[in-house]
Formats: sequence, structure tokens, C-alpha cells
Amino acid sequence: MAAKPLRSVTSVPVSFSVGQALLGAVLGRDLSGVVTRAMLLAAAIPVVVVALAARFTVAQTVLALTVALAAGATMARLVASVAIGRLKTAVAASLHVAETGNTIAVPSSWLAEANGVSSAVNGIVSRFGETTRRLQRQALHDSLTGLPNREQFLGRLTRALRNSRHHAGPLAVMFLDVDDFKLLNDTMGHGAGDAFLLAFSQRLHSAVRGRHTIARLGGDEFAIIIESAAAESEARAIAEHLQQALHRPFSIGEKQVRVTASIGIAVTGTRNVTATEILRVADVGLYQAKDRGKARYAVLRADAPLAQRRLAS
Repeated sequence: MAAKPLRSVTSVPVSFSVGQALLGAVLGRDLSGVVTRAMLLAAAIPVVVVALAARFTVAQTVLALTVALAAGATMARLVASVAIGRLKTAVAASLHVAETGNTIAVPSSWLAEANGVSSAVNGIVSRFGETTRRLQRQALHDSLTGLPNREQFLGRLTRALRNSRHHAGPLAVMFLDVDDFKLLNDTMGHGAGDAFLLAFSQRLHSAVRGRHTIARLGGDEFAIIIESAAAESEARAIAEHLQQALHRPFSIGEKQVRVTASIGIAVTGTRNVTATEILRVADVGLYQAKDRGKARYAVLRADAPLAQRRLAS
């Protein structure tokens, strides 16, 4: 039995209006409304999970959800307008082919529409993925230097402390800032100050040599996590290497700028200290180094009771 040719079907116009799509998702009772609601939910849930995990700000969360809902709504309208209108015909055709083994001529317009929908959906998914990755990076990285920011640093430090306790190994945190940076920033201007901080972060990265986590906590404050069996000695070596590296001036515009840095190092063994506590101890060491004349480092034991902490260098 020869298969009857399929009649051409007039496709429903595709609407790219996000407002109409969202309204249809709320009020629609037909299959199109069901698909729209399902796609909006599927688009929103991953964004909420990422926002909570990365601790997005309210503004970043709203922007990410807006992009996700727009993408979900647009994809729903595309799929509903083209696919749903021909669902029964496609199922019937599939059953006919399965039962008879005969082929069915598919109108070329269907293929063009399918390719168009596929391209549109792929483009939406790609843009949505790029936006989500960009927002996640902005939430966890410093915009000037590209280094992890305070939020990501504390998360990594929490995991590092957990690993340190599990393996009964030492860990060190270095907290440093540029001596008299405010004077440099006020004298040369904020643009030159930003250029200097970028150059400083690059020199810091060279001193650490990529072996440990480096973060910019804000302003001219930087921190480093040292995970090693010889954490204290490595932290001291990095501090000394950085002090030597700072002997070379920085070229900022047409000026040569010389700076020094003060560094606080907090060392812990197996005692249950939090990321905030060990960072606070390193901060105390930083100011002790400044009190001793700047351009030096000081080491404190973070795993000792407060009254028994002593300046180690």
C-alpha cells in the first residue's frame, strides 16, 4: 500500500516576544503553555543553583534569571509553534513507517523549519551559557587583576583547612599589602594606582610561581594559601622572594615607582580553626610587621590559644 503524501501544514508564526511568552506561561492552558512553563522552570533551576553556590549578589542573580527566563521562553515558543502543531502527524507517520516499511515524503519546508529552530535554540543556549559563565567569573574573580576575590578565597581556604585537618598536615596563610599605597594612589591618581596594582599582582604571581592560591581581597590587600608539608618554610621563602622582587621599580606611565610590602603569615597544624580566624591572625601579623618598620614579614601561630600566640619572626 503506497503511502499518501502528507498535506502541507501552515505553521504558526513564531513570536520572540519575551513578554508574550511569559504571559502565556502564566495564563496558557494549552500544550504551548505547558511547554513554556516546563522550559522556564528548566532554565531557572540551574541558575538558582549556580547563584547560591557562587553567592551571587542580588543584582547578578536577577540578571542571570532574566537571561535564563528569556532564553527559556523563546525556546518554548519556537518549539511549541513548530513541533507541537505537527506532533500527531509525526506520530502517525512514524507508526505508518514502522508498520509498512514504506517511506514518506517529507516536505522540504519542514526540514528548513527544523534547521531554523535548531539554529535558534543552539544560539540561545550558547548565549545563555556564555552569560552564566561570565556572571560566575565576575562573582568569584577580581575584575582588575583576574585573581580570585575574597569570596572565592574564603571558599578555597575553608576546603584547604578541611583537607589539612583530614591529613593532619600544616597550612599557612599569607596576608600582605603595599606599604603607603594610599599615598601613591592619591599622588599619581586612581588610574595609575590600578595600573600599579595589576603590575604588582603579576609580580606577586611570579614570586609564588603558580604553586598556591593567590587572591586579591580588595584595595591593595592580597592573600596566599600555602598547602604543603613545609607550609611555614615555603611561606617564609615566598615572602623573602617577594621582598627581593620588589627591589626592582615598577614602570607606571613615564614614572618609575618603588614600593615595599608588609606581610603577615599565619601557620596552623591540626587545630580546628576557621577560614575567617586564620585570616584574622595573618592580618594581625601584617600589622605587627608594619609596626616593626614595614618591608618585612611576621609569622604567628594560628593554632595556639590567643594568649600563647607569639611573634615567630
